[in-house]
Amino acid sequence: MKTTFLSIMIALVASSLPAQTTLDTVLQQIERNNPLLQALKLEADARMLEHQTGLMPANPEATVNYLWGNPSALGNRTDINITQSFEFPTVYFHKARLSELQMQRVETEYGLWASVLLYEARLICLELVYQNALMTALRGRQEHARQIVEFMKRKFDLGEVTVLDYRKSEMNLLNITGELRQLEAKQAILDARLQEMNGGNPLAIRDTVLGPVMLDTDFERWFIQITEDQPVLQWNRLLTEIANREIRLASSQRLPGIHGGYMSEKILGQEFRGFIAGITIPLWEQRNTVNHAKAKAVAAKSREETSLLQYRLRQQSLHEQALHLQQVASMFQNDLADLSNIELLDKAFQKGEITITEYLLELSAYYQSSVQLFHLQYEAHLLAAELYNPFPEQTTQRSP
Repeated sequence: MKTTFLSIMIALVASSLPAQTTLDTVLQQIERNNPLLQALKLEADARMLEHQTGLMPANPEATVNYLWGNPSALGNRTDINITQSFEFPTVYFHKARLSELQMQRVETEYGLWASVLLYEARLICLELVYQNALMTALRGRQEHARQIVEFMKRKFDLGEVTVLDYRKSEMNLLNITGELRQLEAKQAILDARLQEMNGGNPLAIRDTVLGPVMLDTDFERWFIQITEDQPVLQWNRLLTEIANREIRLASSQRLPGIHGGYMSEKILGQEFRGFIAGITIPLWEQRNTVNHAKAKAVAAKSREETSLLQYRLRQQSLHEQALHLQQVASMFQNDLADLSNIELLDKAFQKGEITITEYLLELSAYYQSSVQLFHLQYEAHLLAAELYNPFPEQTTQRSP
């Protein structure tokens, strides 16, 4: 009897080769093809254009007055006025800087939504690889079960085993086949979800090995690296910078503005020409704007500091859990490889030293241990993926 199940299971348990289709490649395709991200990108472009408006002085104003005299001996009067108003020069400077920060915020918000979608895609990919590992192991077990049925059929034809023992081998094959069909149905659902996220383009992930979690064991060094690109932290930092810039803008808007222009007046053959100049004194309109901006800045800074503290504590806990679970999975993998006794089990069964019931129970126990290894590796990768969850406070539904 061939040991197909043995060869497949040992390959899966012992292998630590990287996946054929890298996760980064899949995520890049989804980021490029996802229709929601494409729509959000167009919306972000429109919002960035919006933040480039209102940076210039107000439009110039031109008026023409034509007045009839009464009595007519007074003649007609024609007035022409052209005026332009300006805010204090520093207002335009701070508006420009604020516009740049607002555009950075739009980019960060787009990156935030992209991170949410790619995090969900990452979870689906991990679950697909986990399901593939289970299916590959189960297919090997199915093939092995067929060989057992054939072996038991020959034994039954020779009268060496009872019909009950033969039926047990058939029932074992039936149960394995049913379990495999359930996994295939779940795989189809996951494939459809991934295809939908990829804009309808199929993404066939058939890798069966998750491999070790690639995570820097030095938390401080790892934390410094990821905080630079963490969208939520970037967004909170930008809110603080925007609030501080709004204080400067509000202070500048409390400084006097000016307006000037040209005026001409014609009446009874006489003409007057000259310039207009004036000043705007901000006594009432800008009242409490600076205080409001300062209050917003204090709130934004408090939010930034609180968010950073909570994020650090949470990441430190997840980092430790992921490394610990990876260590547990590695130890379990080594122990399982050392304790594998399928070859001895096959020999004992073929020699009639154990019954079909004992043989199937031993095979099932080894299979369950292998499934436990796959689950440990899967959970370690889920914890590592959770480190990049942009909204950790939200509970993500995932399969057991």
